[in-house]
Amino acid sequence: ISDGKKYVWAAVTRGVAKIDILDIDTGDVVGSFETCTNPTQLEYHPLREEIWVRCSELHPNSETPTYMDVFSASSPSVSIETDVFF
Repeated sequence: ISDGKKYVWAAVTRGVAKIDILDIDTGDVVGSFETCTNPTQLEYHPLREEIWVRCSELHPNSETPTYMDVFSASSPSVSIETDVFF
């Protein structure tokens, strides 16, 4: 997914699950973040300038809650601490 400005964000699930950040103009990897073991969906939220990574599917009868990892799209190196459970 892209922020349409500077970066493209991609989930990598081979080996260690992570989010790679690529320069939108050159395609060079400019950073990586570890994420959950099963990133299922990436979404860019333009009003908050955040990348949301859904970490599991939402199952109504599941005892395991779904959650999201949240990353700053404007400053990828900034740590955002949040717990979002559904």
